[in-house]
Amino acid sequence: MLPESIGHPPLLAAIAAMAALGAACGGLLGLASSRFRAEGSRIAERIDALLPQTQCGQCGYPGCRPYAEAIAAGDAIDKCPPGGAAGIRALASLLGVEPLPLNAEHGEESAPAVAFILEDECIGCAKCLQACPVDAIVGAAKQMHTVIAAECTGCDLCVAPCPVDCIEMRPVESPVESPVESPVESPAPRRRERPAAPAGAGLIASDRRAEPGSGRGAVETVDPSPLADWQFAEPASACIRCGFCAEVCPAELLPQQLYRLACAQDHQRLDEHRLFDCIECGACASVCPSRLPLAPHYRAAKTALRRRRAERAQAAQARQRFEARQRRIARQAAEHATQRAARRRAAAAKSAAGADAAIAAAI
Repeated sequence: MLPESIGHPPLLAAIAAMAALGAACGGLLGLASSRFRAEGSRIAERIDALLPQTQCGQCGYPGCRPYAEAIAAGDAIDKCPPGGAAGIRALASLLGVEPLPLNAEHGEESAPAVAFILEDECIGCAKCLQACPVDAIVGAAKQMHTVIAAECTGCDLCVAPCPVDCIEMRPVESPVESPVESPVESPAPRRRERPAAPAGAGLIASDRRAEPGSGRGAVETVDPSPLADWQFAEPASACIRCGFCAEVCPAELLPQQLYRLACAQDHQRLDEHRLFDCIECGACASVCPSRLPLAPHYRAAKTALRRRRAERAQAAQARQRFEARQRRIARQAAEHATQRAARRRAAAAKSAAGADAAIAAAI
């Protein structure tokens, strides 16, 4: 029998209040847990997008995605040799931490390479097919195999399983690009109507050049030869942050900021600051009192940024192939498990039918 105090109205009200408070706290904790889990997943996605997607496992994890999740959970960013120093800088910039040197325990940074099968020596064992994480090797059992070079990530995982040592890693041959002389294909910049200039407004921005010691606003006609052939009258000195370049830029960019980011090779922020809107008119260089070679730095940065975009596109494609391979392996495993279960049931049914037949014959 319950004590009489249990039925007391104030005590029942207190119990109900405590229960409601506990339910509210539980709901808030569940909501916070799901929210933080979603935030961690978004961070892992952004980290994974910066990894090279070689799926080589040198970091100690079975792929780039598990390593990205580990970094999001607090692991070090210095365990990816294929990404190298550039990848570490990108991860550090994303996470707001100081970049670290590559951890030598996980390997050394090397030039990009792809696998190559010596086809005359291949025996068609198909072991490399199972090792490739992105299905970049084609062939069949007891047939010659070959590597799709455009799909190979250079993970080096196919070399060790080969029993006849007919797979070797060869450096990727990329075309040599001159950062200054290479042609630039830039999208049309966003322009606006510039306010009317004061005195001497008959000249465009690229016709203005400030002479040292003459003060701002001195006018001189610029040699129309290509910017790459310009010879500055004096060695370039440090930027004094005068802001003249920003005022004459027809695309409304910040040449001073672009120059600093180009020297630092901060490709992500260069893209954010609309580097490809620069038309390389030379207006910024013509008014720079420090005589900085601005346009050549912009051209070099554009070349590096194009290369980075191509690498990002290739990494995204490798990631898609890896994920497709993982789904295929999981689907095949499920199909094999279903087939094995069906065979077991058939064998059990056959055994039971045989036993019943034997009993019936004995009777």
